[in-house]
Amino acid sequence: MQLRRYVLLPVLAALLFVTTFNFPVHALGETYTVTTSATRLQESNAANVVLTLNVSNANTLTNYGFTWRVKDPGGSIHSVNGQTNAPHAASFLETASYPSGFGAGANLAYTGVYAVSVNQTQPPLVGSTGVANGQFQVGITDSLSYQRTLPVSIKAVSYPPNQNVTIKISGPGGVVTGFPLNKTADNTGLFSYSWPIPVSLLVGSYTAALTPAKNPPDTQSFSVTATNVTISSLIISKNLLQTSQTEDFRFTALYPNLAFETGSVNLRLV
Repeated sequence: MQLRRYVLLPVLAALLFVTTFNFPVHALGETYTVTTSATRLQESNAANVVLTLNVSNANTLTNYGFTWRVKDPGGSIHSVNGQTNAPHAASFLETASYPSGFGAGANLAYTGVYAVSVNQTQPPLVGSTGVANGQFQVGITDSLSYQRTLPVSIKAVSYPPNQNVTIKISGPGGVVTGFPLNKTADNTGLFSYSWPIPVSLLVGSYTAALTPAKNPPDTQSFSVTATNVTISSLIISKNLLQTSQTEDFRFTALYPNLAFETGSVNLRLV
């Protein structure tokens, strides 16, 4: 019995050491999700996308460390590190701002998908350190779909100051009338142009392309759809018709751009 006590004492001492120093461990069933403050935006020298990591069921007494990585459409990877301070809640948020928080070289100057990934550096994970992924898109147009008569806003950055830029818009009928068109970037390298879609333009898929080409190029596809108009009321000339008489219907159609256009429409009487 005396020998058994001598053997158990070192084991109990070791367990007490582990309990006292509380080595970092994970809570059971932690979950991680990434969201972005914008899913799509135009090229910009000033905008930022806030990346948010939502961690649930975490160990409240453990510091958590993360590495954020963003791969831009040009293939460059930009990273930044972040860490919590224990104690903290079982559910917490970690954020990073792209590109302002990712150092030199990070930008919103390319058209395409920006892929976001988060690796956990503390406490260490068994196996892969990747905990969450997300993405956002950057383009040169302010939308991917327009009704006819609405304006298409086009913006692109990272051109040489006062650079002459050529814009071409093409679609189902070939190159749109009035293009290619030459415009000049401003003294910061920002190119901007607003194109009101003609009321007679064919509906379908269109592509806007800027040259000189960047890598990847500033090319953006978008769709043009038929215009929805608002009709407040019908004006009728007669409240009662006799055989062979004709009714005259009139109305004013308001287009999305608040302009008035002339035209005709078929009416179905029930």
